[in-house]
Amino acid sequence: MPELQAWLGKPESRAAYQIKEEYSSLNRVRLRVDTDAPAILLLNEYFHPAWQASVNGKRVAPVKLNLNQIGVLIEKGSNVVEFEYHPLLYIWFLRIQQVAMVILFVSGLVLAFRYFQRARHIPGA
Repeated sequence: MPELQAWLGKPESRAAYQIKEEYSSLNRVRLRVDTDAPAILLLNEYFHPAWQASVNGKRVAPVKLNLNQIGVLIEKGSNVVEFEYHPLLYIWFLRIQQVAMVILFVSGLVLAFRYFQRARHIPGA
């Protein structure tokens, strides 16, 4: 990968770095990375086209590393790196779940309204 070697510089030079996890959930992680030279940040997750990455708020293309892992190129200095996993099927299931919850809520309101309407019209009640 000559383009990565050009990005990193001489192989014998090593960057000093510090990484702090700011936020982590099932499909999202935000890291603060301080480095004294351009570097590659490797996230130990399987690479998939559904991964999105940003560095300092700007969308960047994730790089496939080590055959199946995800990484991004970062500049020298302090960087906030965010990885988000948005598989299309997962997004569709979330939408379906939201619609189902609305339907259940409305159905519950209709059933409760009908129940109280009938209770009013029962003689002796």
